[in-house]
Amino acid sequence: MDQDRESQTELETALSDAGGRDRVELLNRLSATVLDKDPEKAARLSREALELSRALGCGPGEAEACFGMGETGRVSGDYRRALEYYGTALDLFHNQANSLQKGRSLRR
Repeated sequence: MDQDRESQTELETALSDAGGRDRVELLNRLSATVLDKDPEKAARLSREALELSRALGCGPGEAEACFGMGETGRVSGDYRRALEYYGTALDLFHNQANSLQKGRSLRR
């Protein structure tokens, strides 16, 4: 396992007790961790993060979840969906004045 990545088990354990914005953050991190191994699971996690972040009014979490949905579209070959979500993430990162994440969205 890549030492730079958090273990899936650690994230899943933390997620089981998390709520609110902490849950959104963990869902987004777990989605990124499982993306290459299980894109469908990554999509489910990103979708949950997106729904929860919108319900909570958590803009940064929503932007990350949209980026995650873009990633799952890219990995699964659904490039139209990927572009739609990357575009939404880009808009959200722009509204948050988050230049680093805007650049990440544009690179995809």
